[in-house]
Amino acid sequence: MKHTTLAAACLLLCAAAAPARAYVRGVNDEQRPLFWATNCELVTVYPNGWTGLDETTIATSVAAAAAAWGSTVTCPASASAAAGPPSFEIVVSLAPPGARGVAALDYKNSVVFVQSDWEADPLALALTTRSVDSAGRLLDRDVEVNVSRPDVVWAALDPQVPAAGSNGREVYDLQTVLTHELGHFIGLAHTCTGGGSTDSASDMPADPVDDQGRAVPLCDDKEATNDPAAYASVMWYTVTPFSAAKRSLTPDDVRAVCELYPPSPSAACSLNQPDDGCSCDHAGGRPSAAATCLLLGCGVALTRRRRRRDGAGHGPCRGLQHRFD
Repeated sequence: MKHTTLAAACLLLCAAAAPARAYVRGVNDEQRPLFWATNCELVTVYPNGWTGLDETTIATSVAAAAAAWGSTVTCPASASAAAGPPSFEIVVSLAPPGARGVAALDYKNSVVFVQSDWEADPLALALTTRSVDSAGRLLDRDVEVNVSRPDVVWAALDPQVPAAGSNGREVYDLQTVLTHELGHFIGLAHTCTGGGSTDSASDMPADPVDDQGRAVPLCDDKEATNDPAAYASVMWYTVTPFSAAKRSLTPDDVRAVCELYPPSPSAACSLNQPDDGCSCDHAGGRPSAAATCLLLGCGVALTRRRRRRDGAGHGPCRGLQHRFD
């Protein structure tokens, strides 16, 4: 009995120490993993006249979502670099007053707020569109936020205080939604497949497996019973209204960005510019501002691919959770 007890205890300890496996690389049509070949990318925010939140709150929410995948992350040390932030930075800039943005193949990354003529799933809250070459290099990513739904209220929620209802409408935290979308931006797919996850719109591999080769759970398993880490991940395909819990990355999300873009002593954004005046203060300080680092004019033969929508489709999912695309 004593030996049996010790063996059982060892198995439990080993199981507890085993790494979670809950991130999935996005791929292009040729099934090659997606990645940015630059050290930084500029994302311009276009409220497009939407007044559901003030521009400072919008800019702050986008900047904090970007920082969640960058400056707030500490990647472990490796043989080639000390511990530090990922070697890729999302730089946020607020468009000039009155400027209007659209999701288009223009080699400029944008976050645009769409008040009418939403052409995707009408129940979606947001989605990310990408252009990519045949090698998997990302060329252009745009995030569209659906602010046309009359049944949805957008807010900047306090993670520690549940939001109250708003005349029967569901309240969504903008930063939480954008944190998921910017996970797609850096090259990640959902952590589940099938169901309402719109696999073709989330860069999901044809034979979906996670980073360690394990089958990706089904999205119909609403809490990923056999893979709770996948469900806990920011990149699970649903987001919960009245909650800001998924503003923060899980250990699996951190491992994802650190393995895609490991720390590098030479990874500083190649072009820096003065503060852009966004007043994008967030927990941890103001985000840095830098110019975009584009792969254009570098003598690289790029193949223009069709744009694909893959982001956070947030629609009802038989309960309180809403789908990401």
